[in-house]
Amino acid sequence: MKSKMYIVMRHEFLRQVRSKGYIIMTLIAPLLMAVVGLLPVLITSLNMSETSRIAVIDETGSFASHLVKGEEKTTYEFVATPISATAIDSLKSLVEEKKLDGYIRIPANAISANDAKIVISLRNTSDFDTRREIGNKLEGVVLNERLATHGISSSLIDSLSPENSIEVLKITSHEETEDSGIGFAAGYITGFILYISLLIHGSLMMQSVIEEKSTRVIELIISSVRPRDLMLGKIFGVCMAGMLQIAVWAVMFGMLSFFALPAMAVAGPSLAAIITIESLVYFVLYFVGGFLIYATLYATVGAMVEQASDAQSLAMPITFIVVIAILCMTSVIQNPSTTASVILSLVPFFSPILMMGRIYSETPPFWQIALSFVLMGLTFFFISSVASKIYRTGILMYGKKFSFKEAFKWVKYS
Repeated sequence: MKSKMYIVMRHEFLRQVRSKGYIIMTLIAPLLMAVVGLLPVLITSLNMSETSRIAVIDETGSFASHLVKGEEKTTYEFVATPISATAIDSLKSLVEEKKLDGYIRIPANAISANDAKIVISLRNTSDFDTRREIGNKLEGVVLNERLATHGISSSLIDSLSPENSIEVLKITSHEETEDSGIGFAAGYITGFILYISLLIHGSLMMQSVIEEKSTRVIELIISSVRPRDLMLGKIFGVCMAGMLQIAVWAVMFGMLSFFALPAMAVAGPSLAAIITIESLVYFVLYFVGGFLIYATLYATVGAMVEQASDAQSLAMPITFIVVIAILCMTSVIQNPSTTASVILSLVPFFSPILMMGRIYSETPPFWQIALSFVLMGLTFFFISSVASKIYRTGILMYGKKFSFKEAFKWVKYS
């Protein structure tokens, strides 16, 4: 005979997956995330295909030739301009007519004087990449010209300039693998997915409890199911629905990457080395562990109030805990082995997000991962024990505003 908790779990799972909101979120969310992720890349690539024209007023007589000739493919193009009294005014007119994107004024003492100021005037000063590229190019030309005045030829300068490429490899327990920052990206994206999932499904858990309580359906259910079995059954049912949703997202994202993002093949080896079966198992386990903790908290909030508007203020501290984890994630991924990162990732409320970030950036010792699971399990056991006592009284409490003093009495006398 099936247990009543299993029946509640199955009912809650089917109730979630059959809802229109769940179906829309499952199918549309990956497409929205793909658009949000790909649109900036597409716009940047389109912008880089257009070349900015930059005029050069060179009072030294030697700069412009180095800037204009032999220019490698960049997002800008230097155009030499004759020096005249009206040069600046004419260039300003061309910039206003959008025939030029800006101009550079190089003073006559740019080579001899350290305090000489080269002025770059641009129509759009918000293009930081172009500003940086032009600045680096000018600094290189200034250095070469100053070295030339000391008798160092350009051929010698070229021969001394390093042309060897630098490769960064990630050291693992088995081998050295190429990593161009994909570990940081994988850790951050994974943590962010967990962050969104915990908030969404936790809120669904809370709304489900409030709905059943406000419609008095809970009074019928509680007559045949123990409050603890009802609470845990609802939590496990929503958890299964969340796991199904993430599985669908993973399949859709994989298909999108394979068919629509052939450029990702460049990052294929490093991506495959990081996203392994082991890391996927950890992801599922941390999702389950985190969800059980947060869903229990959200379910408790739902049982203590009668309306969704009242639940928002009570749920705010729970949401704030998840936000703290996401705020700490960048620092933890960049410094995964520091004492602060280790302690933060072992805190049960932070472990699902922060420990996954550490696993992708620099896999921690197994004892730390195992300890985080033990601590999450103990935390869930403690929270569920307290929550079930509040849940048992709260779901049948009507017409009375919640207070923490009252909730403490429910726990004490249950």
